[in-house]
Amino acid sequence: MNNPEIPQQVSICLPVLNESEVITKVLSEWIHVLDQLPRGSQILIEDGGSTDGTTEILREISSNDSRINVMYRDKPDGFGSAAKRLLGAPTSGWVFFTDSDGQYVAEDFWKLWERRQDYDFIRGIKLGRQDPFFRRVGSLLWNKSARFLFELPVSDLNAAFLLMRAELLRELLPSVRILRTMILSELIIRAVMHNASFGRDIYIFHRARESGKSRATPGIKYLMTGLSQIRGLFQIKSDYRIR
Repeated sequence: MNNPEIPQQVSICLPVLNESEVITKVLSEWIHVLDQLPRGSQILIEDGGSTDGTTEILREISSNDSRINVMYRDKPDGFGSAAKRLLGAPTSGWVFFTDSDGQYVAEDFWKLWERRQDYDFIRGIKLGRQDPFFRRVGSLLWNKSARFLFELPVSDLNAAFLLMRAELLRELLPSVRILRTMILSELIIRAVMHNASFGRDIYIFHRARESGKSRATPGIKYLMTGLSQIRGLFQIKSDYRIR
């Protein structure tokens, strides 16, 4: 790609829900990254209706830093909906998306950022994955299913550490409508099918959660949700059949 005309501002997008025990530290790490980014970059947050004091923490932090913009909702409506709103909001040249639970290391952002000029998107995949066993099994099944159907040259398809050119994101986002839970998976599938350019997956550290309760879907429900989403893969596949 190597297009120097793309604006270099980046929006760091973080969906947040009931993370009062970790959000101050998480934002501190990302503010340190933001301090080194081009002027006009921002941290964009959606608080999905937190009830544990997270909202108040976000109001205080954002009131002291105009680069932190928070969208508030009265009640949650799911990770997929929150992620799609966040991804559709930025006007910057680049959009970065990650989780807000502190398991990713903010400094690993630079591993992706330094490669941006050559690609439409760059992904980080977990090194030393600190997820429960059932999530690792579910992820393995999910990735194998997607790679089989689409012959994808990527791994860890739903990893929430993604940098994408905003122009491409705006073009693809309206078509991301099927995998409501696995929205990042659908976005990457459609980007690959769109012939977007991307480099090899970059290994990034994945830490154990320090405090607070994981918001992940519980065990058997997680596996059942994953199985139901596999049907969605076939729906996506039908979009690309030659008619």
